Amino acid sequence: KQFTWGFATVFSRAFDIDVPRGASLRRERVMAPLADLFNHGNVSSSYTFAADSAQFQLVTHQVARTGEEVLLNYDSKSNADFLFQYGFVVPDNPSDEIGLVAGIGSDAPQYQEKMAVLAELGVSRDGAHRLAREGLPHPSLNAIR
Repeated sequence: KQFTWGFATVFSRAFDIDVPRGASLRRERVMAPLADLFNHGNVSSSYTFAADSAQFQLVTHQVARTGEEVLLNYDSKSNADFLFQYGFVVPDNPSDEIGLVAGIGSDAPQYQEKMAVLAELGVSRDGAHRLAREGLPHPSLNAIR
């Protein structure tokens, strides 16, 4: 039970940063005290890790008045990703989408004919498709039909 709590806390609060390791950079998930207190908003912001000073830096271009909340943009994600990673969803999220996987088993009726149609359309047999607010892309619609 404690492990689950700890894992969920780190997973939902940590930041991915590039940390110098010798001559290369390595992507690591780190906790940054106080930085995890900022809520998500559709604002221009970023975060970096300055290796030379070992400082985690948050930058926002949001103009904030006294008493107004300062927000951090958690990046462009689907509501499924926001819910899984942070425990919330964004109303009217312009980046919201879900993945669909449509496959045809070799035992399906008219398998050869279906494969020929997919090949003609340039769509793979086991293609993954993204359903977004504006609908499916044309090749995905063809594959699902």
